[in-house]
Amino acid sequence: LGVIIADVPVEKLEELSLRNEVSWMSEDAEVRTLATTTDNTSHIEVATGANKVLPTDVTKGGAGNGVGIAILDSGISAPDAAEFAGYKMVTSGGLLGGGGLLGLGLLAPAKPAPYSRIVQSVDFTGEGTKQDNYGHGTHTAGVAAGTGQASEDYAAKTTGAPTYGGIAPMAHIVSVRVLNSEGVGSVSNVIAGINWAIKNKTAYNIRVMNLSLGTAITQSYKTDPLCQAVGRAADAGIVVVVAAGNLGKDSAGQTIYGGILSPANSPQVITVGATNTQQSIGRSDDTVTTYSSRGPTL
Repeated sequence: LGVIIADVPVEKLEELSLRNEVSWMSEDAEVRTLATTTDNTSHIEVATGANKVLPTDVTKGGAGNGVGIAILDSGISAPDAAEFAGYKMVTSGGLLGGGGLLGLGLLAPAKPAPYSRIVQSVDFTGEGTKQDNYGHGTHTAGVAAGTGQASEDYAAKTTGAPTYGGIAPMAHIVSVRVLNSEGVGSVSNVIAGINWAIKNKTAYNIRVMNLSLGTAITQSYKTDPLCQAVGRAADAGIVVVVAAGNLGKDSAGQTIYGGILSPANSPQVITVGATNTQQSIGRSDDTVTTYSSRGPTL
């Protein structure tokens, strides 16, 4: 990505900036997950209309079938193995019917068999674990590609409870852990994760990258190394989706404009705010949540 991470004494920064080979210097700032206490991800498959295109028979594939989604977050720990499971038809290879006429029997019928859609997990936090000790990465992965099985199990025991399904429940998931057990990372952690995803794009068919994280904007996207990194991913053919942030209002509840975080301010990514569906299927009452960051994105 053309980036060097270095520890530099403060008194040497000016001297370093004068060197001809240095085009720009940027702080390795703290990056945080964009978690919020308000959860509006329920019934997203219905409220967005995704349920109208999702097949009911998972053995025939489904939304996102075979597409790799790189989740750059706090890791993924499936609360239920079925939440991130895929299904494929397999046969035992045996015969039924004891041989039958002329010793010929019937092939055993194919049955759907589950497999994990989390095809790879890597860690760039230095904590030495790939588990989601914070919870946000698992949540994000569920919104993107969860089957909804965990919520269906809960709804079966709780009358009136809604079910939750992801938009692309047959996509493959690549967990790129860049936030630690406190939901905190650094710009360099995220850049390292982005760089890994670009290098392994073909191996895992990574066509989508999600970053529900951000840091304060201190410079133009043209010089911001994090924005440059997501731009490189977009140039490599990966659709990059970034959360806008949760700075939509101040402590008094007044609307704030210009609260977009980096790298959501990059013009090469799809910046996503939060929607309040009012827990209804129709879109006529949908609004932007009060906490969702708003533009401009410059």
